[in-house]
Amino acid sequence: MDLGSVQSVAAITSWSFRKGHRGAQKVALYGSASVVDPGWDLSAYTPLGMIDTTDLSQATYTAASLRALDGQTIGQFRWIVWAVSPVTAAGENSAFQELAVELR
Repeated sequence: MDLGSVQSVAAITSWSFRKGHRGAQKVALYGSASVVDPGWDLSAYTPLGMIDTTDLSQATYTAASLRALDGQTIGQFRWIVWAVSPVTAAGENSAFQELAVELR
C-alpha cells in the first residue's frame, strides 16, 4: 500500500472472510519510508511484525491488527506490505476482505 508520503503509522489491520478454511490469517508486515517504490524485495523493507491466527477458532469474519500503544506509532512509513502465507493444506491464502492503515 502506498500512503503517498511518509506518515506516522498507528495500526495496520486486515479483515478476512471464512470462505472454507480461508478466514485464518498468516501475515508478515513490512514498512518502508523510501521516496521511490521499493518494489517487492522484502529485504528493502523494515519487518514490523507477524500475525498468525491459524490456531484460533474461526468466526465468519476475522480481524487482525498490529497496533501501537496509545499515543505512540509503529513508525514512519510510506509503503506497507502484507506478505501472506498459505492457511490451508491446499496452499490457499486468506480470503481478505479489507486492508487498512491507521495514521497518527
